[in-house]
Amino acid sequence: IDELRLKRDSLELNMGKTVLYQSPILHGNKFLQISAPFLQGNLTGNYDIPLIYDEFRASFYKVFPSLKPKDFLMDSFDNRYQMDLTLFHLEPVFNFFNKDYSLQDTLSLSASIASDSSKLSLSLSSFRMNDKQIKIPQLYLSRQKDSLQLKGDTRYQNQDDEELSANFAFSAISDNVSGQISLLSLADSAMFHLALQFDAQLARTNSGEKELFLNLDTIVCDVNHQSLSFSPSSFHWQEDRIDIAKFSLMRGDSPLISLSGVASNSVTDTLHLQFREMELSTLLTLLTGGDYHLNALLHGDIYASALLGDQMRFSTNNFGADSLRYNENVWGDLSFQALWDNSQKGISTRLALHNEQRDVMKVDGIFYPSTSVLTMDALIDSIPMVLFLPFVSEYISGLTGYVGSSLKVRGEIPNISLTGKFFFDKVKMDVRYSGTTYSLLDTIQ
Repeated sequence: IDELRLKRDSLELNMGKTVLYQSPILHGNKFLQISAPFLQGNLTGNYDIPLIYDEFRASFYKVFPSLKPKDFLMDSFDNRYQMDLTLFHLEPVFNFFNKDYSLQDTLSLSASIASDSSKLSLSLSSFRMNDKQIKIPQLYLSRQKDSLQLKGDTRYQNQDDEELSANFAFSAISDNVSGQISLLSLADSAMFHLALQFDAQLARTNSGEKELFLNLDTIVCDVNHQSLSFSPSSFHWQEDRIDIAKFSLMRGDSPLISLSGVASNSVTDTLHLQFREMELSTLLTLLTGGDYHLNALLHGDIYASALLGDQMRFSTNNFGADSLRYNENVWGDLSFQALWDNSQKGISTRLALHNEQRDVMKVDGIFYPSTSVLTMDALIDSIPMVLFLPFVSEYISGLTGYVGSSLKVRGEIPNISLTGKFFFDKVKMDVRYSGTTYSLLDTIQ
């Protein structure tokens, strides 16, 4: 503290470049002013600062009464105030929470808050965080007694100039929330657009547990120039249970993926995921917004029981990925089987890759959900090395020959051990950096 001035009716505190001034100190209409390198604000009115926080909590619980703790009293507050706040040059704030942040440009935040309402707006051209550029042309939050509104428009761009933009609007009143979201992702060779509307209701059960009812409607998306849609569906969430009505991704009238059932900690509740000739690249783009060269046709069924508990059980029915390929290199047809082994209390799995009229890879194992222990044996029989060329083409060319392996995986996830051998048969490669040709005919253990 550089300087402290205390008078009968005022207080002034100086700490470096930070100045705090209040008058009067205790009673009546007060005026508080703060000035700091990244903050400027004024607070005027008849207020008690400790009670302002409780009043904000009370305002939130007026909008969402089902979230109010039983011991919180919704008192009538006598605070009457007006607060104007501006934040700028937020790099010190970001660094306080995470020193790995590298924030460039100036981000400003303005808020006008009153005892009966509040408005918050955020607007700027752009700022950079590490190697990512983030643009927030508009973010607007408004509270009026027992209602809340949030609107925004943001854009995100990474170092590869891939851009993701979002436009959203939400409103809430008395435990009911409705909104709409629009997402657009642009990459070099992939495009993803999603638009949805929803409404949700918060409530409490007779026993006092929180629950959520969510209805999704008007969901359309374009993925890699394919027009897809989601069927309207409903979700019911409780603290240890999620009920899902049939939720499907459609191409026209044909379902590609369907999800239905119950996720809970009980082995009698099952969640069913169904694939019907779903392209893997489209699914990956839908989940992440990125562009992928990996593709296959997914088919079959996956069943999961006790998904929220420690006794998870999985099983499959005719699940696989046909014509698994990376770029134009076809790896083969992949099949996956899983069954609950009641005698060992584990999930027995088998993975096989079939190519050129034979199984070129087999993986058998068992996973114990209660202990997270994995036991797995893998056998790879003469896979052409050219299939790996797309992953190393920047460094290697002319890759020929075959590779095989015999591997064992043991241990508790994530601390597992891997042992085994790799067998190389007539492998040759040209290293671009040195212009040298190498041959491998050995076994690596």
